[in-house]
Amino acid sequence: MRISVGCDIMEFKAYYKKARGELGAIEENIILRDPDHLIVWREGSEIIGHAIWHETNTEEHRGGPRGRRRTERCWRNCSAGRGISSSCMNSG
Repeated sequence: MRISVGCDIMEFKAYYKKARGELGAIEENIILRDPDHLIVWREGSEIIGHAIWHETNTEEHRGGPRGRRRTERCWRNCSAGRGISSSCMNSG
């Protein structure tokens, strides 16, 4: 397995459609604005997982506020100097 930053958008959309359904406009905009925000896991040439890095607001989150435990985990991970918190990323 290898991890790479960025990916052809059409390849990613085809993978995403099989894995999770249609890629949302917000996620697509994040990737198109800066392809480095897309991280993909590959087995050979096949995408087997992904993460889309984005800023998050622990108080306001689409679908309602995050739960208390998840908010605390995000703050703890970011405060520890980890920068990107896997608990705050969308991953597949």
